Amino acid sequence: MTRRPVTEPAAEGILPSFSQRQATIALMVATAMQAFDAAIAGLILSPRGVMTLLTMLALARLIGRIDHRVFLVIGLVTTAAALELFTNAPQRGAALWLAGSNALLGMGAGLLFTPLSTLAFSTLGEDLRADGAGVYNLLRQLGCAAGVAIMAALLQARIGAHVAMLAESGHPHLRGSTVQLLNTATFAAYSDCFRVMAIATLAIIPGIFIFRVLRRDRGLPDAA
Repeated sequence: MTRRPVTEPAAEGILPSFSQRQATIALMVATAMQAFDAAIAGLILSPRGVMTLLTMLALARLIGRIDHRVFLVIGLVTTAAALELFTNAPQRGAALWLAGSNALLGMGAGLLFTPLSTLAFSTLGEDLRADGAGVYNLLRQLGCAAGVAIMAALLQARIGAHVAMLAESGHPHLRGSTVQLLNTATFAAYSDCFRVMAIATLAIIPGIFIFRVLRRDRGLPDAA
C-alpha cells in the first residue's frame, strides 16, 4: 500500500473554509448595518469564539472514540443551521438573534477544526507532515479568499437586483428615501448570501465520506 498523498489533507483543509471565513466577515458588516455601538457589536461577535473554545475542549474527550467524519458532518450541519438563522434575522433589534446565531456558528467551527486537522494528518508519515501542513494551510487560505471574493460579487449583484425590485414595487416608506431604499436592499442581499452559504455548506457534506480514516489496528501504511 502507498502512503496517503499530501494533496488529500490539503483538500480537507479547503472544504470548510468556504463558509466560515466569509460568514464572519458578512456578520461583522451586517452587525454594523444594525447601527450597534462598538460594545454591543463586540458582545454580539464574541459568542462565536467562546463556543468554538468550549466545543473544542469538549471534543478532546471524544475525538478518539467516534469516527472523525461524524463530527465533521455534525459541524457542517450546525454551521448551515447558523447561516440559515442569519438569513431570517430581523432588520432591526436583532442583537440577541445575531448573538445566538453566532454562538451556533462557533459551535460548528469547533466541531470542524479539531477532527479536520486530526484526520488530515493522521495517515501521513512523519516525512510528509511538514509538506502536508504547508499545502493544507495554503489551500485553506485560498478557500477563504475564494469564498470572500465569490460572496462579495454575489452580494453586489443581489444589492442591485433588490434595489431594482424595491424601486419598481413603489413601497410608500421607501419613496423619496434613497438611503432607506439602499439599506433595505443591502439587508435583503445579505440574507440571500447567508442562504447561499448555508446551501453551499450542506453541499460539502458528501465530500466528507471520501476521507479515509486510519484504524489503530492497522497502523500507518508503508510506502510502496
